[in-house]
Amino acid sequence: DDRAVPPPTRGPEARSRATGARTPETTPGASEDRSTMVAYTPEQVIANIKRGLRLREYRGLWDQVLAEATREVYAREGATYEDFAVFCDENRSAMMEFFNRVGFGFYNSDVVRESFGTTGVRVSLHPSLSDQFTFTELEMIRESGQLRWLMIR
Repeated sequence: DDRAVPPPTRGPEARSRATGARTPETTPGASEDRSTMVAYTPEQVIANIKRGLRLREYRGLWDQVLAEATREVYAREGATYEDFAVFCDENRSAMMEFFNRVGFGFYNSDVVRESFGTTGVRVSLHPSLSDQFTFTELEMIRESGQLRWLMIR
């Protein structure tokens, strides 16, 4: 949902919206993401993931939002950032459906929020909704003082 994050009112991205031109800063999937995605709450993690998916800024998600523990699992399995980007691109619509639904249900019984371990937070759709979505659960952990994306199922 493009309304989740208001469009910029100044800078190269705003100029490109006005003119329809693309610059390296505004091209989806651009190799250099100039924004900083910081998150301290599950809502902020989800907003960052949605923005990265919507704009196809997978490098920013990999570098700033994805947990180090998840990048280590990728490395152990011989996978790389490119594999992550393919996963994001192939599952972009299904993940956005999940994140949009979670956003609408955060403060009612449609979304279950629970802690796990000493630093983890799990956000999942209520079981009555799970058969409607490809993804139903997001796990996040605290690393380096921030909340980061550990896994989506």
